[in-house]
Amino acid sequence: MKRLFAFVLSAVMVISCTMMPAVAVEANSKNDNTSPTRDYMQLQHTETVCYNSNSVSITVSYGVREDFSNSSGYRIVAIGGCGVGTYSGWVYVDRAEVVVSGISYRNNNQIADVPIKYYASTGSGTVPYTAIITIDLNT
Repeated sequence: MKRLFAFVLSAVMVISCTMMPAVAVEANSKNDNTSPTRDYMQLQHTETVCYNSNSVSITVSYGVREDFSNSSGYRIVAIGGCGVGTYSGWVYVDRAEVVVSGISYRNNNQIADVPIKYYASTGSGTVPYTAIITIDLNT
Protein backbone atom coordinates (compact mmCIF):
# COMPACT_ATOMS: atom_id res chain seq x y z
CA MET A 1 0.00 0.00 0.00
CA LYS A 2 2.82 2.37 0.89
CA ARG A 3 4.55 1.65 -2.41
CA LEU A 4 1.37 2.31 -4.37
CA PHE A 5 0.85 5.62 -2.55
CA ALA A 6 4.49 6.63 -3.14
CA PHE A 7 4.17 5.72 -6.85
CA VAL A 8 0.99 7.77 -7.29
CA LEU A 9 2.49 10.73 -5.44
CA SER A 10 5.66 10.67 -7.54
CA ALA A 11 3.61 10.42 -10.75
CA VAL A 12 1.60 13.48 -9.75
CA MET A 13 4.83 15.38 -9.00
CA VAL A 14 6.35 14.46 -12.38
CA ILE A 15 3.24 15.56 -14.25
CA SER A 16 2.88 18.84 -12.34
CA CYS A 17 6.56 19.75 -12.78
CA THR A 18 6.59 19.16 -16.52
CA MET A 19 3.55 21.31 -17.29
CA MET A 20 4.25 24.69 -18.88
CA PRO A 21 3.67 27.54 -16.44
CA ALA A 22 1.05 30.09 -17.37
CA VAL A 23 2.39 33.27 -18.93
CA ALA A 24 0.93 36.64 -17.97
CA VAL A 25 -0.06 38.62 -21.02
CA GLU A 26 -1.13 42.24 -21.01
CA ALA A 27 -3.76 42.85 -23.63
CA ASN A 28 -3.91 46.30 -25.20
CA SER A 29 -6.97 47.49 -27.02
CA LYS A 30 -7.18 50.32 -29.56
CA ASN A 31 -8.56 52.60 -26.85
CA ASP A 32 -5.88 51.81 -24.29
CA ASN A 33 -4.17 55.09 -23.41
CA THR A 34 -1.23 53.59 -21.58
CA SER A 35 2.12 52.77 -23.11
CA PRO A 36 2.69 49.04 -23.64
CA THR A 37 6.15 49.39 -22.08
CA ARG A 38 4.89 51.55 -19.22
CA ASP A 39 8.19 53.35 -18.82
CA TYR A 40 9.24 53.91 -15.22
CA MET A 41 11.35 56.85 -14.09
CA GLN A 42 12.83 57.68 -10.71
CA LEU A 43 12.68 61.43 -10.03
CA GLN A 44 13.31 63.88 -7.20
CA HIS A 45 11.48 66.95 -5.95
CA THR A 46 13.13 69.53 -3.69
CA GLU A 47 11.16 72.04 -1.66
CA THR A 48 12.13 74.50 1.06
CA VAL A 49 9.94 74.34 4.17
CA CYS A 50 9.87 77.00 6.85
CA TYR A 51 9.19 77.06 10.56
CA ASN A 52 9.13 80.57 11.99
CA SER A 53 12.29 82.17 10.60
CA ASN A 54 14.07 78.82 10.10
CA SER A 55 14.08 76.95 6.80
CA VAL A 56 15.33 73.64 5.45
CA SER A 57 15.52 72.21 1.94
CA ILE A 58 14.06 68.67 1.72
CA THR A 59 14.35 66.38 -1.30
CA VAL A 60 11.82 63.57 -1.85
CA SER A 61 12.42 60.79 -4.37
CA TYR A 62 9.47 59.33 -6.25
CA GLY A 63 8.69 57.05 -9.18
CA VAL A 64 6.38 57.70 -12.15
CA ARG A 65 5.00 55.60 -14.99
CA GLU A 66 3.66 56.75 -18.34
CA ASP A 67 -0.08 57.26 -18.41
CA PHE A 68 -1.35 59.07 -21.48
CA SER A 69 -4.82 59.50 -19.98
CA ASN A 70 -3.31 62.16 -17.70
CA SER A 71 -2.53 65.66 -18.92
CA SER A 72 1.06 65.33 -17.67
CA GLY A 73 1.51 61.98 -19.44
CA TYR A 74 2.55 60.32 -16.16
CA ARG A 75 1.24 59.12 -12.81
CA ILE A 76 3.04 58.87 -9.48
CA VAL A 77 3.40 55.21 -8.51
CA ALA A 78 5.90 55.29 -5.64
CA ILE A 79 7.22 57.62 -2.98
CA GLY A 80 10.76 56.84 -1.85
CA GLY A 81 12.83 58.32 0.90
CA CYS A 82 13.77 61.91 1.58
CA GLY A 83 16.87 63.80 2.54
CA VAL A 84 17.88 67.07 4.10
CA GLY A 85 19.73 69.68 2.05
CA THR A 86 20.74 73.18 3.04
CA TYR A 87 19.19 74.87 6.05
CA SER A 88 19.08 78.34 7.51
CA GLY A 89 18.29 79.54 11.01
CA TRP A 90 18.64 76.09 12.56
CA VAL A 91 21.78 75.13 14.51
CA TYR A 92 21.54 71.78 12.70
CA VAL A 93 19.02 69.52 11.01
CA ASP A 94 19.59 65.86 11.80
CA ARG A 95 17.42 63.88 9.36
CA ALA A 96 14.07 63.69 7.59
CA GLU A 97 11.65 60.85 6.92
CA VAL A 98 8.48 60.30 4.93
CA VAL A 99 5.33 59.59 6.97
CA VAL A 100 4.10 56.86 4.63
CA SER A 101 0.69 56.42 6.25
CA GLY A 102 -0.18 60.05 5.53
CA ILE A 103 0.57 60.19 1.78
CA SER A 104 -2.43 61.28 -0.28
CA TYR A 105 -2.90 61.47 -4.04
CA ARG A 106 -5.10 63.71 -6.17
CA ASN A 107 -5.91 64.27 -9.84
CA ASN A 108 -5.46 60.65 -10.92
CA ASN A 109 -2.10 60.32 -9.10
CA GLN A 110 -0.61 63.40 -10.76
CA ILE A 111 -0.37 65.21 -7.42
CA ALA A 112 0.96 63.72 -4.18
CA ASP A 113 0.89 65.38 -0.77
CA VAL A 114 3.78 63.82 1.14
CA PRO A 115 3.99 64.42 4.91
CA ILE A 116 7.56 64.76 6.16
CA LYS A 117 8.93 64.61 9.68
CA TYR A 118 12.31 66.27 10.14
CA TYR A 119 14.44 66.64 13.24
CA ALA A 120 16.03 70.05 13.81
CA SER A 121 17.66 71.97 16.61
CA THR A 122 17.88 75.60 17.61
CA GLY A 123 20.67 74.70 20.02
CA SER A 124 19.09 72.63 22.79
CA GLY A 125 18.54 69.15 21.28
CA THR A 126 16.59 67.99 18.27
CA VAL A 127 12.84 68.33 18.08
CA PRO A 128 10.58 66.71 15.44
CA TYR A 129 8.82 69.09 13.05
CA THR A 130 6.36 68.24 10.30
CA ALA A 131 5.77 69.60 6.83
CA ILE A 132 3.87 68.68 3.68
CA ILE A 133 5.79 68.41 0.40
CA THR A 134 3.53 68.60 -2.66
CA ILE A 135 4.68 66.86 -5.83
CA ASP A 136 2.71 68.09 -8.86
CA LEU A 137 3.47 66.54 -12.25
CA ASN A 138 1.59 69.33 -14.04
CA THR A 139 4.06 72.04 -13.04
